Amino acid sequence: GDSNVYMMTVAGDVLDNSKAKKSALSRGPAEMYAVKAPNALELDNLAVASLLKGAVEKVEDVDLVICGEGSGDMYSQQLGNMLGGMLGWPTLNVVSELKYEDGKVLAVRSDAGRTETFAINGKAVISVTSDISRPRIPSMKEIMGAGKKPVTIWSAEEIGGLESVTN
Repeated sequence: GDSNVYMMTVAGDVLDNSKAKKSALSRGPAEMYAVKAPNALELDNLAVASLLKGAVEKVEDVDLVICGEGSGDMYSQQLGNMLGGMLGWPTLNVVSELKYEDGKVLAVRSDAGRTETFAINGKAVISVTSDISRPRIPSMKEIMGAGKKPVTIWSAEEIGGLESVTN
């Protein structure tokens, strides 16, 4: 429908690399939002979740945050749960399928022969498994077009909140 997909990240100097930004944006997001933290690789999950919370709050009309299975948290799926808790939003992890139906997001997760489907009617944070989709290789046209997509980068200081979790 009227939905837009944005990408959001916390990273270091890689955010200065236009090829890396184009590579990410060429895979589908309409826009990129990032928090640049000089020590990004040294941050723990709590600090990253705090920075992402600040970024989500700066972007208007965010209803659903989807975290990857193996983001920066070494496949522990803790980051999404922390972010959801900080935002005060419901969270769900190990999701292997998402559908949009009748104005609701349906999140499906399966384990040991059991399948659960959750209807999400409002804001939420979902952590997905790698089964959620097949990675695709973007075309040259998509890569070139990605350079025209909007990119907003904030410093960790602009976002705030990092001091409370790193002291």
